[in-house]
Amino acid sequence: MASEQIDLAELNIVDVHVHVGPEFGSRDHDALSLAKELALVNMKAVMKNHFISTTGLASLARNITGLSNVFGSVVLNHGVGGVNVQAVRAALSGNKDEVKNAHEEVRGKEPTVVWMPTFHSKLHLETFGHDYLPEWVGGDTRFTSTQEEVSPCEVVDGAGNVLEEVQQVLRWIASNDLVLATSHLSKDEITAVVRAAVAHGVQRIIITHPFFKVTDMTVQEQQILVDMHRQLTGGGQEHQLYLEYTYTGKTIDGIGFELYAEAINKIGPEHVILSSDAGQTRWPRDMRGQPVPGGVPALSVSECWKVFIQEMLQVGISQAEIVQMASANPSRLLGIG
Repeated sequence: MASEQIDLAELNIVDVHVHVGPEFGSRDHDALSLAKELALVNMKAVMKNHFISTTGLASLARNITGLSNVFGSVVLNHGVGGVNVQAVRAALSGNKDEVKNAHEEVRGKEPTVVWMPTFHSKLHLETFGHDYLPEWVGGDTRFTSTQEEVSPCEVVDGAGNVLEEVQQVLRWIASNDLVLATSHLSKDEITAVVRAAVAHGVQRIIITHPFFKVTDMTVQEQQILVDMHRQLTGGGQEHQLYLEYTYTGKTIDGIGFELYAEAINKIGPEHVILSSDAGQTRWPRDMRGQPVPGGVPALSVSECWKVFIQEMLQVGISQAEIVQMASANPSRLLGIG
């Protein structure tokens, strides 16, 4: 099926990972323009920003456009004070559409994703040497910090035990039925945080792009994590953990979609969510995954999805499986289906 033949509007895609500005780096969308693009193709999306909570931006976009297709999140980097329950509390406060109603229920009204640290995770800083990479801001180092200049947002102690401030966040996520995403943690940190999350009653978890070079989980390690979660929870339908496979894994990290297909066939599409991780204005690799000096112009979110679906079909994933991973699973995770 050629990309021009793919009718996204028929698929009801829910994208759990779209970057929006303003940020120091260039972004393809703000909240309003994203909501308008998504409406053209009957999509919904969770908006992500490395510096600020997007719950208020999502609320504003919903009010202005009259659409209900963008949702907010918060990334627990230093910009919001690191891993702390007050940042999550503040993000949840922004998740309401009627500002004059002080008593409006915010819990469970619209989905909210809480991301563990991204560029301020310990392993991200060790892997790249910077938080916000200089190439993301045209080489301007005024807006980046080296690993010597910024301390990581730790989630475990030296013995691998989950820190109390992280456990406080997990308790808040559980009590307010929010979604936990693991972001740029190491595989060992992810295992520890997932164990603690289940112990505190967190029922909705995203394992963020596990093939990303920071996390670097093998297919077998992902299977072990899924099995561990099933054993810890008893496999009840209310307990959800999904592996997130992104389109830009190819155009940023050079990950071939054959690897996604291998993982999906081994672990099962019922445990996977497809997302774009889009929102950049340029990519370091072309759509074949080959590095290009100076990069190439990025595709829009909807164009990413057309290409992603086509290429997943080409590596043997069925349309029914794609719909399950791009629509049914994320809808269930976010509680909007």
